[in-house]
Amino acid sequence: MKITDRPVDGPSVLYVARNMREWDKKEIYATRWTECPNDLTDTILGAAAFPGAIAKAVWWGDRPAAVVGVTPIWPGVWSVWAMGTNNIGRIGKHLTKLIVRGIIPELVSRGAHRAQCWSIEGHTDAHRWLEMMGAVHEISSPDFGKNREAFRLY
Repeated sequence: MKITDRPVDGPSVLYVARNMREWDKKEIYATRWTECPNDLTDTILGAAAFPGAIAKAVWWGDRPAAVVGVTPIWPGVWSVWAMGTNNIGRIGKHLTKLIVRGIIPELVSRGAHRAQCWSIEGHTDAHRWLEMMGAVHEISSPDFGKNREAFRLY
């Protein structure tokens, strides 16, 4: 199957939101008011439209497998976000290259000195992936989620 990068759009984000892998659901919905894929899609599209944001959908064949992006929080500091379907493993190398060779250098060229994300404790696939790309586990925060889930800051 062919892997392609595309700008995020409503249908791509909604497809991934409706078909997220279980750990992504646990992580994302632990910090949201609702567990509605449409609400999540609206939030992601808003983050992607924020001035200076970078957001991509990565497709495997004829369906999106993941969406990923960075949104500026304040000068020099960016929030990193991602979610994927069960097909994320099929596009993992491509997604990693997109981030390491594309998004990170672009952030550096824009003056970023920090890119950060929160990840729920137990999402070991995400933790390994983040650390493989150079992210550092800075702190653990118990009771961070709406149901007192523990999170890690990378």
